[in-house]
Amino acid sequence: MTTPAHTTSFEPTPLRTTLGGMSALRAIAMLLGITLHASMAYLARPLEGMRWVVQDTPSLVGDFAYWWVHAWRLPLFFFLAGFFAKLTMDRHGAEQFARKRFKRLVVPYIVAAWTIGPILYVVFVGGWYLTGQCTYDQMMPHVPLPPKLQENSFGPAHLWFLQDLIIMSSVYLFLSVVMPGTGKPVRETKTAIAPKWWMPIAAAIPTGLLLWSDLSPVIAHHNTFLADPPRLLYFTIYFIGGITAFQNREWFMKAVRFPKTHLLLSVPLGIVYLVLLRTNFLDLQSLTGRLVMGLTVALIAWLTIYGLMGCFLHHWNSEGPQARYIADSSYWMYLCHLPIVAALATALHWIDIPSVFKFLIVSSVTTVIGLLSYQLFVRYTIIGNYLHGPREKPAHTQSLRPTASPRPVR
Repeated sequence: MTTPAHTTSFEPTPLRTTLGGMSALRAIAMLLGITLHASMAYLARPLEGMRWVVQDTPSLVGDFAYWWVHAWRLPLFFFLAGFFAKLTMDRHGAEQFARKRFKRLVVPYIVAAWTIGPILYVVFVGGWYLTGQCTYDQMMPHVPLPPKLQENSFGPAHLWFLQDLIIMSSVYLFLSVVMPGTGKPVRETKTAIAPKWWMPIAAAIPTGLLLWSDLSPVIAHHNTFLADPPRLLYFTIYFIGGITAFQNREWFMKAVRFPKTHLLLSVPLGIVYLVLLRTNFLDLQSLTGRLVMGLTVALIAWLTIYGLMGCFLHHWNSEGPQARYIADSSYWMYLCHLPIVAALATALHWIDIPSVFKFLIVSSVTTVIGLLSYQLFVRYTIIGNYLHGPREKPAHTQSLRPTASPRPVR
């Protein structure tokens, strides 16, 4: 792979000055994963196939918050991943793209799977034993767990997004190498269709039709080291959408200038989504049920992507040191959070307080532990170098004081 690095940048000025907002939005998408996992013990309607460490008193508010955010968080993340993938390819070429993606994705995935993965397994099995879901003997690795626990007990757990992103990035890299011109920076593509407020609705139609064939990417969880084809295909649509948005970035900047409209439309659709999940209003195994559910989820995802992108692209004009610090720390916090969340949920299981307070305790304590561990063991170490690039330690170190060192493009 000998594609030369490209140094010429064709970003329009408005987008170049708002890349800090894009990084902040990516960090929000990552950190919301902590919030969603903190609520897993308190859902009335959990993901199909998900065997959480404990199941506590459910909360309607928690259900709505979880399922509405779940509908758009990962689509937003993969959209941004595609956007930054195209940016990196245009700036640095295929060879450097491969090096950067190997360092930022492959190495963290392998290391986390062999370190955080076993810790997570021990925490979950311990929680299942304490809550009577398995026996003491079944805690041992050589003894099978009960069938409902065993079927999804071996896999990447929360690291699956890295697994899928590695596949998407590899395919994009391959196409960039074998198809002449794909990996080179090109000027803005002229788009014949004028950007209108209904653009996310148009994008949701093919996405919803894909979900019509299989709803599992949004209502189920398959914990396996093998790629899950429906899930991979579904989120690849958003990855391609991000690449396309960067390619047509001036057009996209105009298309996302209706954030209030898009976000206001997504909220009532979230209520429809929850009603479909929690009632028998429609049979989700029927053709009609799958079609309505698929279109509802796709509309929530695209409307929220356009709405949040509009807010951050048009109103976030710089990236201050605090925002940059949070953006840097978000990757590590997501990688390490799940064993902490599971352990805290188990510890609070027998305490008689409302579920909403348990959720707040789990999410806030996990966030604090994540930030402290990042500052003490990650930011200025080889771990931080792999996750976000080197950071210069300030001369007078103060705990959790952010630094404003330049951040390389991922």
